[in-house]
Parts: sequence; structure tokens; C-alpha cells
Amino acid sequence: MTFDDMSFMMMSLQCFYALFLIFALFCVIAASIRMRRGSVSYIITSLLILISYGLYQIFNRFMLIKRGTVSTIYAISALHALPEWVWLGILSVMTILTILMAIDVVYYGAGKLSSHSVKFATDDLPAGLCIYDKSGRILLMNETMAKIGTDLTGEYVLSGKQILSRVDTAGSTPLRLSDGSVFTFSLEQTAVGSTELTEITAENITEEYDLTEKLHKIDEELIDQQQRLRELNVLITEMTIQKEILAAKTSVHDRFGSTIIATKRFIRGDSENTREEITAIWNKTLDLLQTSGEPEQKDIYEKVFSVAGYVGVDIEVKGELPKEKERAEIIVTALIECLTNTFRHAHGDRILLECINSAKTDTYILTNNGEAPKTEINETGGLKNLRQAAENLGWKMEIQSIPAFMLTLIAPEHRGDDNL
Repeated sequence: MTFDDMSFMMMSLQCFYALFLIFALFCVIAASIRMRRGSVSYIITSLLILISYGLYQIFNRFMLIKRGTVSTIYAISALHALPEWVWLGILSVMTILTILMAIDVVYYGAGKLSSHSVKFATDDLPAGLCIYDKSGRILLMNETMAKIGTDLTGEYVLSGKQILSRVDTAGSTPLRLSDGSVFTFSLEQTAVGSTELTEITAENITEEYDLTEKLHKIDEELIDQQQRLRELNVLITEMTIQKEILAAKTSVHDRFGSTIIATKRFIRGDSENTREEITAIWNKTLDLLQTSGEPEQKDIYEKVFSVAGYVGVDIEVKGELPKEKERAEIIVTALIECLTNTFRHAHGDRILLECINSAKTDTYILTNNGEAPKTEINETGGLKNLRQAAENLGWKMEIQSIPAFMLTLIAPEHRGDDNL
């Protein structure tokens, strides 16, 4: 069967198929030019386009002859007599060659680093990137930086200098965009040949920035809580001092009352005490009365020493007491606890505070006389509060119960606290 024996529909299909091959080959040669495939690829593809175009013209002429629109010319009549399988074979070969050229271009593009592949790769980066020359002309800018530039300037970025004027390239001031993301920027100057280039990069630090802000808020809350705890500790110290003063005054009152009763019984002759014993009792009572007054106190140390005098406990200090307010408050709280332990539980009359000073840190050791603890001391009440207050300020606290009570406080390095 020749081409002339085919139906008009089949002729039209072959004509359109030749037109399709022309379109496909144009796409192939466009991709080759974009990827700079080489002159051989351009020549082969161009020849295939010419052959496809020739087939299209021949098939179109055959269709017009069949419809009687044009007359048959000699050259066309010779081709008109060719069997149909010849034309199908030519179309099949053209199809195979077109597919091979397309595959060649695809594989060449996949294995070659081009400007387009660089652009596609940078668009996938979460960071922003913009490279421009001395005049501000943008040579490369990925999608992330384009969005950042539009957000910062309110318009489409056409020059790298637009971005440079809106950002802090030192990285000290991060910028939060309208979508809530936070970026920090950096600037780098480089040169390619004689061309000076400027590179601006934007790094997404949204998560780190938000976490830092949360940590700052937590630090502020902790500082506020620490200050309130210190004020509460001072208040508790004052209340404890007043409590001990009241207990001392009560003891003086009871001692004075018992002395008067013993004197009355001696006068009535009902007492077993001698005149010398009554005199000694009065001397002790008068000595206690002389120390029971509340002298004007200059600092919190004097308050503790005064309370100790009220209850008949002597505090001996070896070394230099801390002058910093923060450290002094811890030492005063420890002295009050030791004073309470000595006066009420150990029934002693002496406390020794050793202050061991060094260049970096200080150690404070408190011991007392009287009865030693029979069991391990449980840290409850005042001792528990003392440990919490000390550890909150970075101190270390150790307690020894057996064979004798000993409280050790190790202060952190000096931080230049305010003096008393």
C-alpha cells in the first residue's frame, strides 16, 4: 500500500506526528544551548529538525493532492509511489534519534555543574545568600534571601546594596521578620579575577533566639526570687534575734525573781543558803542585768553578739569576718543556728568561729562546747533553710555530728559584693 492509498485521517496523523517531532527537537536543542552541550549536538539536532520539517512538508503536500487542492508535480509523484512502510520506517528512525538526543541532554545536565544547578542548589538552602558586584548588580540570590529582602525593604530586591542598607552585617543585632523568623547576617568580601564581589549570608536562628529570650526571662525571675529569698532570710534572722532577745529577757526576769525569793527565805531564816551564797547569787544576777540592756547596734554581727551575751554564750572569732553583705548574711544565719543549738540543746557557753581566708575563696568553721550530739543531726528547720540559702548563692555546706558538732561553710570565689 502506498501513501496515496491511505485514508485522509491516517495522512493527517502522520503529518501531525512529523510536526510533533519538530517541536520535540526544538525543545532538545533549546536545552542543549542552555547547558552548552557543544556544537556536535547542535548540528545533529538541527539536521533532525530539517528532516522532520521536510517530512511534514511532504505529508502536507500529499494531503493537498489527495484533496485535489494542488496538482501533482514530478518530484512529488516519485515519492508518492513509495510504499507506506518506507515512510513509517523513516518516522520510526526519527523518533528513535529524537529520544536518544533527549536522553543525551538529560544525562549531560545531570552530570554537569551549571549555573542553573547552582541556583537550584542554593534555593534549597535554609540560609539566605546574596552575591553582588561593586555596582550592586546581583549575580546570585536564592529564594530565602529574596523573601528576606522583600520583607525588609517592602519591594522586590534589584540591588544587593538594598539588603546591605537594612541589615547588621556584624551579626550583633538579629532581625525578626514579619513571619516571626529571626535571622543574623554576615558580610564577606571576595574577588574573582579582577571583579570584586560582596557576599551577604543570612542564618536562621529563630529557635536559638526564642530559647535565649526564654532563658533571659527565667534568669530575671530567678534573680527576683533570689532577692526576695535574701530579704526573707534577713527578716527571719531579725525575727530570730528578737525571739532570742525575748527569751534572754525572760531568763533574766526569772533569774531576778528567783534571787529575790531566795533572799526573802534567807531573811526569814528558812533558807539553807549561807550569806556568802546569797551574795554570790546577787552578784551573778547583777552581772546578768548589766549585760541585758540593748545597746545601739551598728551591724548584724553586733546583734548576734548581743543576743549571745543575753543568753550567756561567748562567741570567739578567729580570723576576719566577711564584710560583703551577701556573705555576712549567711554567716549571721549560721551563727544564730549554732547559738540556738549551743544554748538550748548542747547547754554550752562558747562558740568558736574560724575564718580561713584565701585569695579565691573563704572557709568558715563553727564549733561549740557543751554536750555532743548523741545521733546524726537531721537537717530540718533552720539548718535546712541555711543550706538552701547557702547553696542558692553557690556556697558549700557540711555538717559533722559525731564526735562533736561542726558546721563548715565554703564560700565561692569573690564577686565584688557590696560591703556592709
